[in-house]
Amino acid sequence: MKAAREFSRPYRVTEGRKFRLKDVDPGDTSHVGSKEEAAELLEKGVARLAELQDVLYAQDRWTFGRLSLQGGLRFEHLGDYFPQQQMGPNRFLTSPVVFAAQDGPLSQKDLMPRFGVSYDVFGNGKTALKFFAGRYVTTFNTVDEWANYSPAGLGHFVTGGVTHLLPKAVGRQRAIELMVLGERQSAAALKSLGLVHDVVPKEQLLSAAMALAEKIASRSFFATSRLKRVLTSQIDHQLASALELERHAAMECFGNQETAARIAAFTAKQFG
Repeated sequence: MKAAREFSRPYRVTEGRKFRLKDVDPGDTSHVGSKEEAAELLEKGVARLAELQDVLYAQDRWTFGRLSLQGGLRFEHLGDYFPQQQMGPNRFLTSPVVFAAQDGPLSQKDLMPRFGVSYDVFGNGKTALKFFAGRYVTTFNTVDEWANYSPAGLGHFVTGGVTHLLPKAVGRQRAIELMVLGERQSAAALKSLGLVHDVVPKEQLLSAAMALAEKIASRSFFATSRLKRVLTSQIDHQLASALELERHAAMECFGNQETAARIAAFTAKQFG
């Protein structure tokens, strides 16, 4: 990116009134030795732009005496992408589970025009009347709408070994209810299910966590480590199988037309 800035610096116009075309040398190649080298640089630049650029914005300004007009157009593309990921090996997974990179189903495109007018009242640049109109898109209408979103409601599939671990923690019937309905749970409800150890006021969170850590640390390190090893060794194979099944189910959901339609409806509500 630094090289690109240095390359374009001589040709960047920042002040229209001071720019004169005759000051630009038409034979200047900016240290590019040949057309082949220029084509290679362009290809690399386009590839880099395609990798990083999700937003394009163009604007211009026109001045007629005391009146100045400014127009702009912003293009945004919201998509999702899942890079290659790996879980394990660790105490839970003796063999690593690799998830291949894959594009997600979300693809939301939007055009947002901007327009501004400025009038120099007295012609001295000190007092101006300005008007601006534009279209902007917010990420989410409210925090609660996102917090309450259900993976099953959008056609997604739970991952992370949840289908294996949650039934063991709360029972099969309750786990099915939690995953299918996808309802938001309070801290008190999670404690009653046995999914959290304790619930304390926010201002006491750090002190309560430190007290619990000190209590565990006071126990025998050797005996505690062996206890954890025995408990986790019983779920290694089953958890690995659950992760693989979840991965296949999640990929099938991402490729499903109904999932794409549900996500499109959800993003249209949030970003439209």
